[in-house]
Amino acid sequence: MSVSQTSAWCFKTVMFIVVALSSAATLAADAADKEEAIRADRAHMAGEWRVVSIEANGNTNADSVVAGITVVNRLDGTWSLLSNGNIIAEGTSTIDPMTSPKTIELRGTRGSVENARGTHYRGIYEVHETTRRVCFVPADKPLPESFDGGRETGQILVMFERVVFQ
Repeated sequence: MSVSQTSAWCFKTVMFIVVALSSAATLAADAADKEEAIRADRAHMAGEWRVVSIEANGNTNADSVVAGITVVNRLDGTWSLLSNGNIIAEGTSTIDPMTSPKTIELRGTRGSVENARGTHYRGIYEVHETTRRVCFVPADKPLPESFDGGRETGQILVMFERVVFQ
């Protein structure tokens, strides 16, 4: 190998190492940013939320159906679904606040409602100070792209408001 070939090879090797280290540092920063965003959204979602409305496949449930339904979200991603204060289902969630719209996966781990255990849903979410909404589908359906719901989509759109203790 000539001196110029060796120099070119060394330069390419050094450049490859610099690019690799730069990429690794960027990935580490992105992972740290994502973890911080997850912590922030989990903190924002933590607490008890009252279901205001449920639209399933384009059909809106009556107020009497959603009355008394609440969800308690915990910082670790676990949740409990309650009806009039009684737990009817529990599970876990995984969120990705770095996507647009933000995504969520819900897995039922235990429940007294039909098919609650082992259910797996994917969806999108948004959370504000006192309101929140989630639009989800069974895991084998296409991920919702908006909060439109609609007939024949299999989507379930749930609107929540924060329960404020006096």
